[in-house]
Amino acid sequence: MKKQFFVFAFIMLNLLVIFSGCEDKKAKYYERPEWLEPPILTQLEQRGNFTSLLACIEKAGYTKSLGAAGYFTLFAPTDEAFNQYFAANGYASVSDLDSVKARSIVQYLLLQNAYSEDQLDDYQSSDQELWIENEAFKRQTNYYKWIYKDTVDGVMENVLDVNAVMGGESNSNYSSLDDYNYKNIPYFSRNYLNEQNLSDYDYEYFFPGVALDSFNVVDAHLTEGDIYAENGVIHVIDKVLSPLQNLEEFLAGKEEYSMFRDIINRYLRNYTIAPSWVSSLYEQATGSTQNIYVKGYSNMAFAPNCENFLRYGEGGEDYDNQKNGWTMFAPTNEAVQQFFDNKFLKYYSSLDQMTTSQIADFVNAHLWLTTVWPSKFDMAQNIYGEEARFDPTADVVDKKVCSNGMFYGVNKVQATDLYYTVLGDINLNPDYVIMLQAIRSFPTILSLLKNTEVDLQLFLINNDQMTNMGFFWNGDLNRWEFTENYNGSLGDNATNALERLLYLHMIEGENVDFSGQGIVRTGIDDRGEYIRYFTQGRTYVWASGNGTALSILSGEVDSEPSNGQSYTLSTPLRFSVDNIGVQLESNSAFRNFYRYLEKSATSLSEIGASMEGYLYNTETKAITDVANTNNNTFLIPSNAAIDQAVADGVLPPITIADFTQAEQEKVAAFVNYHILPKRIIVPQEGFKDGAVTLYKTTDGDTYITISSDGTGLTIIDSQTREANTVSRYSNILANRAVIHQIDNYLRYPQN
Repeated sequence: MKKQFFVFAFIMLNLLVIFSGCEDKKAKYYERPEWLEPPILTQLEQRGNFTSLLACIEKAGYTKSLGAAGYFTLFAPTDEAFNQYFAANGYASVSDLDSVKARSIVQYLLLQNAYSEDQLDDYQSSDQELWIENEAFKRQTNYYKWIYKDTVDGVMENVLDVNAVMGGESNSNYSSLDDYNYKNIPYFSRNYLNEQNLSDYDYEYFFPGVALDSFNVVDAHLTEGDIYAENGVIHVIDKVLSPLQNLEEFLAGKEEYSMFRDIINRYLRNYTIAPSWVSSLYEQATGSTQNIYVKGYSNMAFAPNCENFLRYGEGGEDYDNQKNGWTMFAPTNEAVQQFFDNKFLKYYSSLDQMTTSQIADFVNAHLWLTTVWPSKFDMAQNIYGEEARFDPTADVVDKKVCSNGMFYGVNKVQATDLYYTVLGDINLNPDYVIMLQAIRSFPTILSLLKNTEVDLQLFLINNDQMTNMGFFWNGDLNRWEFTENYNGSLGDNATNALERLLYLHMIEGENVDFSGQGIVRTGIDDRGEYIRYFTQGRTYVWASGNGTALSILSGEVDSEPSNGQSYTLSTPLRFSVDNIGVQLESNSAFRNFYRYLEKSATSLSEIGASMEGYLYNTETKAITDVANTNNNTFLIPSNAAIDQAVADGVLPPITIADFTQAEQEKVAAFVNYHILPKRIIVPQEGFKDGAVTLYKTTDGDTYITISSDGTGLTIIDSQTREANTVSRYSNILANRAVIHQIDNYLRYPQN
């Protein structure tokens, strides 16, 4: 049961004041209640084994604060703890400490609120009424860094660490008013570890040789807890604790990670003029007006100098630093150099030639917006959805609990999907920066290309090819645009066209070896269309918009990605935006079928009015009710089969006379029964099922049955008549459609 001492004391004090005021309104002062415990300072004095701590408190200027009213928690090192501290650091006594050092010790051991021992490991939600048991392992202290000197563009300036970050891939940093970026002190209770499915291993991993008791503060043991005072509570510890470094400070002092650190500082760190409220506070404190800069890391997943975790970010709360923090895996110089030799510098002579986003990707792959415990490397994910791909025994050469997170020094880089999948073939090669920018515009495509759970084949589009197709990014308008270089087949929306183009250049799960000839579906879900290939000496690949300008498969990219294979093409694949009539009109094999579309479109009604568009529009080349935004399959009877349909009376003969209304309806029924809307069926996919046609009776949908032997299709109509695809004129690609010629016509059911 949680102790309610402070609530009880507050209520009793108020009742005492009320009742005393009623009995003697003239009294100006009231005697201190006998039952009220002495303040923290007096408690320390009375116990007799905190003389060094008391001297440190006096030198730090906290005697008045801890000797009067307030609401504090103090982790109090004994004299024995101070003697060990003096011996370890070359001091004789507190007199050897300057006021700055003394203040840092006292402030770091002093929490801003009063917590009993069993409250410390509870998360204090922003809702003051809600405490969640055993979810906290840190509290905010009274220690903060404030303004210090640092080099900005070669000049020593006044600098303030950023205190607020949004977090994530598009992270932004800013300074929150009156937030001093207080450091946190971590502690480890057995109740907390048990509740979080952690063990002694997770503590002793960072503090080898230090046994975990029921409650440890950093690497000190809490030897006596819950010494209540008028102004708070004291917890006795057996070691003097200095302020822990944050991740930035710790990394700054480790030369073995200097390459990783220098990448961050050179390309991702930034300095901005501090807000006016910072300058005002500085002027009030010093009487001096000077430029003050805020040091931030806006291109990183988090700012390693920020102590506030996501307090100001999306999903953050006022006290979220109590239960969570950042994690950094910093690769050694040798690991970074090896990665550069094998990956980065394969295409670039230096990092200066790379984009900021490429460099940020490398750094952010090593950053986690959560606390990564050594026993849970495989459970926590970085901003790219990747687990920590390190062995905590073999790969970690250094580890440290910092004030704002966990630090791991590792002997290899994170094997991020950004570089070790097919995405890496684009991500690291300057020849594909336009394609990379395009991919980044579509999160679904970006996620697909770096997904190790899928098998992909990717056709790369280099910068010149993208430019020749007319795609470019308009930075002023913040959007994709295109010129007319695509022969007018892009439609009126560059973003939609670009997305369609990218999906056209990826194959999921097929593992096509491109030998012989075939047809294969590209893209994912309903966003895919079909491409064809033919190999005889060289491999030719084409899509619906390539026409006779077939692309040559130049070869495989030699990168061995974990989720597939990339290829280069002589020219990009192109899609068509033409309506189906363009293909039917231009191919003599479909001539007789097309004549019925044309005749239907130009016939006059019985009253002499035009029936243009009744079935077909000769201007747009569109068949009525066939949307080219959907996938469609067209089964076109051969010229001989059309002639037979006429002979059988299924189609009216084409004469100089217009079709009558009855003949129009007969033609429309015939045509629609040969169209399978909203799906594409090809022989290579081994199809065997019923398929809905576009033709409808008064009873509803009509069906045909289709089966495939892998090379051709067999179709059974409503009269159990059979038709087979003609291989020479099948698998013809059109705009989101495939056309198959069949050797017999299909007879539709009568109404």
